Amino acid sequence: MDIPAGQWRGTVSTWFEPEGEPIVSDMTATTEAVLEGKSVRLDYQSQVNQHRSNGMMIFGKDIATLRPCLTWIDTFHTGGNVSNLAAGEDGAFLGAYAAGEEMWRWRITVQAGEELRIAHVNIHPSGQEDRAIEVILRRT
Repeated sequence: MDIPAGQWRGTVSTWFEPEGEPIVSDMTATTEAVLEGKSVRLDYQSQVNQHRSNGMMIFGKDIATLRPCLTWIDTFHTGGNVSNLAAGEDGAFLGAYAAGEEMWRWRITVQAGEELRIAHVNIHPSGQEDRAIEVILRRT
């Protein structure tokens, strides 16, 4: 994943109701190449309502398949648990999480350039897809 190193600032929109208005908060982030440039680490800070959200994403390659992968952890959305997502044919990262007894899925897409855009889609067990998070950052 070609994400330029640097400092970033922008907004994060979080939807709790897919057709409702998002909660929009400021976000700051830092990106850096790690492990001899083989991976990229993104650290971020934001807030959802009154809850601080500090997190990290590590972009790299899966050791078994050598396909792109993403490891995501934060204090709000993943509750401090690790979410591992593998890139599909379309380049989007796909992962799963338990909600009670049901398994739900995430799809995360990343576009990097002058802006860094990260979009999360929540996928219900039925297959219905709802937008969940949209991050738009610009280098500072």
